[in-house]
Amino acid sequence: MAREKRLRPAGHSAFVEGLITPMIVVGSSLLSAVAAYVLGEDFIRAILAGQGNAFDIFLVVLCGGLGFMVDTALIVAATRYKMHALRGEADRKWKRLSQGVLTLCLVVETLTLCYFFYLIAPGTVPGWMVAILQQVHNALFFVRGFTPPLIIVYFVAGVLPVVIERADRDRELKSKTSQDISVLVGRLTDLRDVTAPRDMIRLLASQLELNAYADGSDTVAMARDRQLVERLAALHGLDLPALAASPIPPEAPPDNVTSFPAPGADPAVPIVGRRRRPNEDELDDLVRALGGPS
Repeated sequence: MAREKRLRPAGHSAFVEGLITPMIVVGSSLLSAVAAYVLGEDFIRAILAGQGNAFDIFLVVLCGGLGFMVDTALIVAATRYKMHALRGEADRKWKRLSQGVLTLCLVVETLTLCYFFYLIAPGTVPGWMVAILQQVHNALFFVRGFTPPLIIVYFVAGVLPVVIERADRDRELKSKTSQDISVLVGRLTDLRDVTAPRDMIRLLASQLELNAYADGSDTVAMARDRQLVERLAALHGLDLPALAASPIPPEAPPDNVTSFPAPGADPAVPIVGRRRRPNEDELDDLVRALGGPS
């Protein structure tokens, strides 16, 4: 069965799109590092100055792990929101849940980045914004504290259950049957190897009818197609009504298919049988040489 070819970008676009998945991983890691720096700045400075201990390293790793949890929830909530939005009204509540988690993670990461840029370049921030950014740091203390438990609950309640909805089955069935229909239509509309004008005209008429159906043509267009077939038939001296009523001749079997009469059947009546294997002609010659039945 022919497989459907999917359109893919080429050139620079393909290269850039190929970097999406690595960039998601790299971006999540960078955001986790930013969260670890914002929450454990004093511990990181002590470690880099050679004055840190194992407890400082443990706290930095813990802050980075909690930051990675928030970044993971951000990615999962975004993909789940898209999935639930495509499913429609049946997943409205799940879509709102994913939307809420996505909004929460975006707010947390945005505030964290704002305070991070303030830490690396405090001189560029106007004086009236310093007090606001200090409050942002205080808010992050509480927000980062209750966000991980909410994320765990979201993963357990909104992500882990694997439920195959009826709409999912319907979409899968429609996709599968649509591909099968396309393959069958393609096989049924393949042109036969015809050379006689009567067969060509008959095939042309059927192709025009199929094309008119697929195009949704009106009666005027269909009438013009009919006139085309009639004029071509008249050009070759053929009677179109009689041609349409005559039976369609059967297709000739391929060259590698041999006719074998059934046991007890009239040998004069050809019966299309199985395909002959590569060495069957030599085997027949050997049987004849031994005096056996041919």
